[in-house]
Amino acid sequence: MAKANGFGPNERPYERESQPWPLPNSITKLVCLSAGREASAAWCIALAAVKHSGSSAANEATFYEPFTYWDWHGLAPDDDCARRLKRQRLWEHQREFDVNDTNNAYEYPTSRERWEASKKQVFNTPETNRWVNRIAVAHWMTIQDVTWIVENLVNLEGLDLSDIPKMNVEVSDLWPCLLTAEILQRDDPVSRLLARLSWLGLPDFRDIAGGHAYEIMKQTLPMCTELHTLSIRSRYQDQSRHKYETCHDLVCKLPYAIARFAPRTVVSLELRLLYPFLDCLMHTWKVEESSIRRIGVDFGAWVQAYQCENGPTNNLQDADIDKAARLAAWKVRFEAYEKNHNTCDLAESGWVLPQSIPGRALSSTDRKQTHGTLSDPFAKQEHYNHGARHKFRQNFFDDERFNASDVVFDTGRLERFPFTNIEEDKNDCPMNDGKRRREEVHQSLDRHGAPTVPAMITGIYDSAIIQRHFKFFPLAPEWQKRSSDPLHPFALIQRRLNVYTWLNTVLRWRPVFDWDWFVKPDHADTGHNLHPAYHDLRKEWGLNAPYAGYNGTDRLVLEVKKQFQLLKDAGIPTHILVGRRPPDRSSLYWGWPYSSEAWKQWLTTPFDAGLRSIAPLIDTLTVGYDLRHPL
Repeated sequence: MAKANGFGPNERPYERESQPWPLPNSITKLVCLSAGREASAAWCIALAAVKHSGSSAANEATFYEPFTYWDWHGLAPDDDCARRLKRQRLWEHQREFDVNDTNNAYEYPTSRERWEASKKQVFNTPETNRWVNRIAVAHWMTIQDVTWIVENLVNLEGLDLSDIPKMNVEVSDLWPCLLTAEILQRDDPVSRLLARLSWLGLPDFRDIAGGHAYEIMKQTLPMCTELHTLSIRSRYQDQSRHKYETCHDLVCKLPYAIARFAPRTVVSLELRLLYPFLDCLMHTWKVEESSIRRIGVDFGAWVQAYQCENGPTNNLQDADIDKAARLAAWKVRFEAYEKNHNTCDLAESGWVLPQSIPGRALSSTDRKQTHGTLSDPFAKQEHYNHGARHKFRQNFFDDERFNASDVVFDTGRLERFPFTNIEEDKNDCPMNDGKRRREEVHQSLDRHGAPTVPAMITGIYDSAIIQRHFKFFPLAPEWQKRSSDPLHPFALIQRRLNVYTWLNTVLRWRPVFDWDWFVKPDHADTGHNLHPAYHDLRKEWGLNAPYAGYNGTDRLVLEVKKQFQLLKDAGIPTHILVGRRPPDRSSLYWGWPYSSEAWKQWLTTPFDAGLRSIAPLIDTLTVGYDLRHPL
C-alpha cells in the first residue's frame, strides 16, 4: 500500500546534500572559471539554495568576465529578438511569465537592459566591482559607459574592443572618441587603464569595412605598456569575402602593424581570425625583432572555414587565360633553352639559367644559385615530394605547380612569397604590381580562398616546423564560430603522417565526424549522394576501384579508415555522430520519398551503416534521435 506522501514502501524522498561544500573556495573558483559564466551562475544558485560556502566563489567567477564579445556582436542595444527566440542556454526552455500576478511579463532582457542591470548590481553590491577582471565593450556604448567602466572596475586587466561601430555610424558620442591621440596623451583615467592592461582585444584592422579599427589599434596599442597578450578578431570566412583596398593590406598589413605598434611586453598573439599567411607573419616578426613568440589559434574554427562547400567550376576568368598564355610562353622558352643546352653541353651537366616562378622578378638569391645541392632539409622534402626531376622539366601546365594563387596561399617557402613590411611603401609592394596583378591575386582568392582541410593543416604544420622559435597554442573553442561542429570524414584525407601527432601535442585537436552520409544504404552512389565538394575525391586520390558492397571493400571507407588509424596512432580520439539529420530533411535515412523498387532494394541490401571496417578505431559513438520520431 502506497504511503500518503506518494512514495512506495521501498522508496524514500530525495534529500538535498546538507553537508558542507567539500572544496575550498580557491578550487571552486578555478573550476567555475573553467566551466564558464553560465555554469558558474547555475552553480552559484544551486549552492546558495542550501547555504553552501562555495556559493560566494561561484558568484565571484560569474563576474570574472560579465560580458564578452558575443554578448554584443550583431545586437542593437534595444534588440528584443532573444525574447522571441529563447536561444540562451539558461533560458531555452523558459517562457515569459507574470511576476507576482502584476501582469509584468518577465522576459529575457535586451542588451541595454542587461548592461544597466549590471551597473546597478555593482552599485548595490560594491564588492562585485573587484571581481571583474575582463569585459567587452559594445559597439553602441557611449563615452559615459566606458568612463563608468574605467572609474568603477578597479581590478580590470582585460579589455575587449573588438565590437566597434560600423563605418557609416556617427561616433561623435560613442566610445571610440575616447581613443584619440589628443585624449590619450593626457594623464587621464583611460590612459591609466590602458597602461595596466595585460590583455587587449582588437578587431581586424585590415578590413576597410571595419571602419575605425586601424585608428583604434594605432592609438591604443602603444599605450598598453604592461600588455602581455594581444587578441585580433575577425570573421572566419573565405578571404575573398573581405574587401581590401590592396593585396598588400590583405597579406602584409597585419604582421607589420603589430610589429610596429605593439609594446615590447607583448609575448602572445591570439588569432581569432583566418590568416593563412603564417610564415609571412612569423618572418616579419623575426626581421622586425618583435617580442611575440606565442601564437594561439582556434583550430576548430579554421577547419570549419576551410571546408569546401562548392564543387569545382569550369568558368574561365581573365586570370586563367592570362596564366595559360604565360605558361605556354615559359614552356617554349625552356624547351629552346634545353635544346641549346644539350647541344652545347652534356645533358647531365648543371643548369645555368636561374630558377624563378612566373610573375616574379629574379632575386639576388636566384642569380647566385645556379645549380648544386639542397642544403635546407625542408627544401629537400619539397623537392622530393614533387619528384626528382628538375623544376624546369616538370609539367608547365600542372595547376598545382604554377598558378596565380602561388603568391597568396603557397606559404611553405618564403622565397616564393613576395611581400613588403613597410606600411608607408605599400604602393611598392610586389603584390600590388599593376592593375592586372591586383586583379589576378583577387581572382585567385575567389577561386582558391577555401582550399581543402589537409592543405590548411599542412600549411600550419610546415610554418610551425620551419619557424621553430615560435610556439603555437590552442584557444578555447567558440561555439558561435562552429569550432566544435562535426566534419565530413572525407574532408580529412591526407598523406602527412606526422601532422596528426603535432596537432595532438601542440593544439590538442579533438575532431568530431558526422557519419550521417554513410548511413544511407546507397551511399556508394557518389554521383547521386556525395556532396559536390567531394565529387572528384576518387579521381584525385586514385580511388576509382568499383564498389563491392558492405564488406569493407569500399575504397573511400578504407581511406577514411586509414585516417582514423593515423589519428589513433597520434593519440587523437575518434568521435563520430550518427543521426544528426538536417532539420529541413526527412528524419528517415531510407524509405522516403517512397519508391516500390527502392523499397525492395533497401529491404534486401545488407546494411551496416558503413561502420564495420572502422568500428575498432572508434573511441566515442554518439547516436542521436530526431525529436520528430523519438522512437
